[in-house]
Amino acid sequence: MSKPKLQPNERLGKGLLGFFGHSYNDDGALEWQFRVIRTVGQGSYAIQLFEWIVGAPSEIVILTEKELSTPKYKLYPDEDAWRHASDEYHRLQTWKEAQEDRRQRRLEKVAE
Repeated sequence: MSKPKLQPNERLGKGLLGFFGHSYNDDGALEWQFRVIRTVGQGSYAIQLFEWIVGAPSEIVILTEKELSTPKYKLYPDEDAWRHASDEYHRLQTWKEAQEDRRQRRLEKVAE
């Protein structure tokens, strides 16, 4: 049985609680997938990370609201938006890889 989805108005006054997110490394590649699960002090949150392969919860890290507001992190109001962003990222990566493969084949043909 799936959990009921949070509606935006249920989050009022709760800061970033309930938001889903992704983090990106310096090269722009997806690094973490997560959900903000608890406040742990003024401006700090417990972040539940999820495995990439099966999506199971893994470790919990603590991040500040200031950290979460940097370009390294992208937050989503609900699970559907979070999953859609992940799907779009992977679709774009697949397209980029295909473009690079085509470019390499063209270069190999020219070199022959």
